Amino acid sequence: MRKRGLDTGAHLLAGGCVAVPVARGLRVCTDGRRIWWVVWDSQRRGEPLLAMHITVEGAADHLLKHLAVIERRQAAEVLHLPV
Repeated sequence: MRKRGLDTGAHLLAGGCVAVPVARGLRVCTDGRRIWWVVWDSQRRGEPLLAMHITVEGAADHLLKHLAVIERRQAAEVLHLPV
């Protein structure tokens, strides 16, 4: 993520997993083999979307797409506009 301009810190969780907060409402977890996160997507009628990758590059590319959506939503919330 640093290669893509995001400076994040890591937090050790129980069971040896690590969590990395990426944005408000978006935390990425890993167990050293898999990388996953949950996105609350309004297009799915409030149901969570679980994303999982086994490569750092794949996860980073997918996360950047999710971040773009989150940033648009947060900007719309500030302006009180529908997304």
